[in-house]
This record gives sequence, C-alpha cells and structure tokens, in this order.
Amino acid sequence: MTILNLQGVARTLLVPLACRAIESIRPDAIIHDPRAVELYQSLGGSRDFLMGMSGHDLFAAVMRVRQFDRFTRAGMRWSRAGAERLLPVRSAIMSKRFDARWKIAYKSRPN
Repeated sequence: MTILNLQGVARTLLVPLACRAIESIRPDAIIHDPRAVELYQSLGGSRDFLMGMSGHDLFAAVMRVRQFDRFTRAGMRWSRAGAERLLPVRSAIMSKRFDARWKIAYKSRPN
C-alpha cells in the first residue's frame, strides 16, 4: 500500500501516524513509538503524509498525542472529583471560550 492510492478521510488517518513517527525519530523526542516509526517507514516515510502541515502544526499534534497517551495509559483511573475538576476546562475548550477564560484565570490572584 502506498499513499498514492489513498484519498479523503483514509489519507488523513496517516497524519497522526506520521506525527508520532517523525517525532519519535528526533534525538530529543518527547514521545517514543517504535511501531509508528516501523509502519511509517514501511509505507515510504514521506512527509507528504502530513498533508502540508507546518512545523508548528506538527508540534501541536505531537503535544495532543502526548497528552492523550498520558490520559489513556493502562491502569489509569479517574476519581469522580478529579473528573469533575476537568469538566470546566473541557467545557471551555468545546465552547471555543478557552482562550478568553485562560486570560481571566491567568490574571487572577493565586488561591
């Protein structure tokens, strides 16, 4: 299989794979995914998988992957209190008001 015979949604599925592999190859990588590297290289290892993403976009995607990996590790459990503390953050992000709320929180005095 090559990237040439993939289109649309199927092709976009290679973006996270490429992000994980490209970051894993770096000497100062913040994630390490040898399986992603192996699969990425077996498919040709082309930066075309990124579909025009900038370096900043790649970094942002890697940070999301890193956080997702941390939250989904085997054995991870959420207490009800811990999950409830995250609900306002999730709500702000989903409602597109996170940036405005962050500015308010950043300027407020510490507890």
